[in-house]
Amino acid sequence: MTRNSGNRKSPDWLQPMWEHKRRETARRVTVAVRTLKRQHKAVTLTAIRGTIQELDGVSISTNTIQRNELAYEVYLKHASTRPARQTSRNGALASLRKAEPEERRPALHAKISRLRRESKDTLIAKLIELEKTVENQTTRENALRDELLRAALRAPQARS
Repeated sequence: MTRNSGNRKSPDWLQPMWEHKRRETARRVTVAVRTLKRQHKAVTLTAIRGTIQELDGVSISTNTIQRNELAYEVYLKHASTRPARQTSRNGALASLRKAEPEERRPALHAKISRLRRESKDTLIAKLIELEKTVENQTTRENALRDELLRAALRAPQARS
């Protein structure tokens, strides 16, 4: 079984079906963007959704486009206007996403989306708590290292 976001596990046998759906969504978005460009229309998420509805008779949500990495890249590449919520200005989230293995990126994207719904004060509190936890862990690791060194130094004396 492969891991899904959170503690849920997704069955391996569903992976091919989900991958097919991701590719199909990306294909539909690509065709819709091409059609909009050919018709000299603005490339927006709403226009893409409408074009997919016209061409394929399938209703597709904005979230589906945004969560599908390839489809969203196609949209961003051809978007008529800059999307309202771009990745962080300094590129920290973009580099975090690139560093994440391909199969774990959807879970990371979901986690980022969840964290964006939190208030800034809540995020600050969580960050401070995390920093304290790391500091405590570092202190414990240093104490353990010191104890190991003391024990290693006593061992040769005990053998003498």
